[in-house]
Amino acid sequence: MAASKKRTRILQDHIKKGNTFYPPFTFLEGVGRFDEINWRADFVPELIWIALLVKEYDFDKAKNLACMLAITAMQLRQSEHLPDFGTITSYSPLEQSTKHYIIKYLDSKGVLRGIAKPLLPLVTLYPDCPLSFLVVGQEYNCSPEEASKIVAPVLKECLFRGEKLPTLVQAVYYDLSIASGKLKFVAPLKPHNTDPIKDYPKTDESQKLASMLRANASQLTVMRPSNDWPKRFWRRGRDIGPCMPERPADLHLNDFPQEFILFNSECFKEYHEACSSLWEFIERNYVIDFYSPLRDEIILSLTCRIYRLTIHIVSFMPNWTEDIAEIFLRMIIESYIYYQ
Repeated sequence: MAASKKRTRILQDHIKKGNTFYPPFTFLEGVGRFDEINWRADFVPELIWIALLVKEYDFDKAKNLACMLAITAMQLRQSEHLPDFGTITSYSPLEQSTKHYIIKYLDSKGVLRGIAKPLLPLVTLYPDCPLSFLVVGQEYNCSPEEASKIVAPVLKECLFRGEKLPTLVQAVYYDLSIASGKLKFVAPLKPHNTDPIKDYPKTDESQKLASMLRANASQLTVMRPSNDWPKRFWRRGRDIGPCMPERPADLHLNDFPQEFILFNSECFKEYHEACSSLWEFIERNYVIDFYSPLRDEIILSLTCRIYRLTIHIVSFMPNWTEDIAEIFLRMIIESYIYYQ
């Protein structure tokens, strides 16, 4: 008789952290090898300086100014390490002498004022910003109130990575990385032309290019030396003032045209008829285990609850919200998972 094979336990090679199991690829000797990508927490504070340039100028000029600063910093650095000068953090370790030479060179090229002016509101609100050396000594003035009016809309737009402004910012970051020598290509690979991104999101070409740019920008958290600046950015933001969320517009029945109300009534009628047929089918065909009916009772009760809640919400249009589909989908999935 052949010897029976020893059965292995599922996930026995995984590492347990709390109630979560992690594959060996992501953990090495119990220590995480990768950091989660968080666009709002990490990327936005690092790239907001580019966003201010793009907002002040057009895409091409912002790209030229950002590349000029990054190339200058890369050439004048005093270390063999190749910093990512597309991020604000990378300017923090620079020596004072290096910063002096950067200012002197940019001024000789006539671009220092063009870079410093859009950054002034940021430095006004965040005096410890690593890019403050570009603004200190300039003749521009900006009050905290004026600075907030400039930075706040830019920050708000950058919170959503797929919007046009942050997409343009990631395109500038891509070109900057290439120009400064941080991002290199091996033949036959070639850099992408980012000019079509100016038409984002109106063309298919710009949308495909945007996907590539987002993937490229995801390397940012891997290359930066620390996350000290993003932490200080958000803590300082809390001190500047409270968040002011937009108040959603209230919906009223008199805001809907009569044609839409009639269309809604017809859709609801069809939905109700379809659900009624479904309930009749369940009643005829669902076999309840009367020996152990708890599972069946729970599933049917949850299904009934979802149906009744849907009826109440769909039938009254002011109850409609953009996330209602996600709520119901989650309810259905959780019911399916928990009681399989």
